[in-house]
Amino acid sequence: MARLKRRDFAVMSLSFLDVVCCGFGAMILLLTLTKLGQRRGLEAIEVDLTGLVAKLEEELHRIKGETDVLEREMKGKVEQLSDERRVELGVGAPPKPKPKPKKDEKPEDKPGDGGKPAAQQ
Repeated sequence: MARLKRRDFAVMSLSFLDVVCCGFGAMILLLTLTKLGQRRGLEAIEVDLTGLVAKLEEELHRIKGETDVLEREMKGKVEQLSDERRVELGVGAPPKPKPKPKKDEKPEDKPGDGGKPAAQQ
């Protein structure tokens, strides 16, 4: 019987398993590098959002202050109009002018009027 001749063993040949492992390793390397870059980006975004929140809170406080001032002005005008209307209708003598509230004091905090406009008392 004739013996089958074996092939010579080649050191430099690549097998399918070697190619697959190399490709898998390259994918892992790319994903690792991508994840490291994302962490730095997230930290920068977090710092930007913290600054934005502080800026929006300041704006909110400013708007609330303006709202309080406008509400006080509106209440004063409503009282003035109700007093003028009473005088026009002859319902009674015009009430004595109230002292203007201080900046920290709200008109509702004064004792005696219960926080209601003159027309509702």
